[in-house]
Amino acid sequence: HEPVLRPSGLKSTDACLPPGSSLPSREFGDWSTDDLSQVLFLPPRSNDKIMEGQCVYLGLACFRGSQPLVSVHSWSVQDWQHETHAPILYHDARELEHFKGVLHIPYAWSTLAFWEFLQADLVILVPTSRFFMELMSSCIAWGPWVCEALGRDVDTFSLWFQDFNYVSFTADLEYAEWWAPDNADVLVHFDSWDDLKYLVKNTDWEHQRTRIRKHMAKHTAYTLDRWRQLLGVEKNESWDEVGR
Repeated sequence: HEPVLRPSGLKSTDACLPPGSSLPSREFGDWSTDDLSQVLFLPPRSNDKIMEGQCVYLGLACFRGSQPLVSVHSWSVQDWQHETHAPILYHDARELEHFKGVLHIPYAWSTLAFWEFLQADLVILVPTSRFFMELMSSCIAWGPWVCEALGRDVDTFSLWFQDFNYVSFTADLEYAEWWAPDNADVLVHFDSWDDLKYLVKNTDWEHQRTRIRKHMAKHTAYTLDRWRQLLGVEKNESWDEVGR
């Protein structure tokens, strides 16, 4: 399992921004910049749709769309089952810098957004591998509100994960970016809902961002060195010269 060569240090939208331009102004609901420092951002994926309701159930301030849930009773099973991707509310991860952090329920082994979030110094909270498997298995792990919302469909509950196979999945889980040992220091893992509430309240966010910056500086240097080896580029040769 060799590390995948990724364009570390680059962001998917950088090429679209003219040199010297600033990020577009972005509004997130009715929250001010100061308010956002107490809010967790939820990515626009279906697993995070259920997390939107869970935030209300746990009493956490989370944002996933322009119309935040008022109560778990307004959470729709039909919307969750049919929505694979919510409308994108940002074009560059750096636009999320004022949020407390990103709260995510993984849906794939590897995503470009993972690296974009880290390059933008965003703190990412995800369940531990043990708790994730518990959340995958039954609506009970989420609390009574999910099972009640599902009604007769309670036995059909399942989260979505790319190429999920229970037997091989549990054995190879550490190769997913969310649970890889090499990434343990830059992610905040919660092992229960009570643990999540504790971490949201007690995490040293600035210290965590410092760890992320140090980790990503090393990761960028390592990845660029791998690319130099692959392309036969000398260390003293600039990437601009390579492009020409």
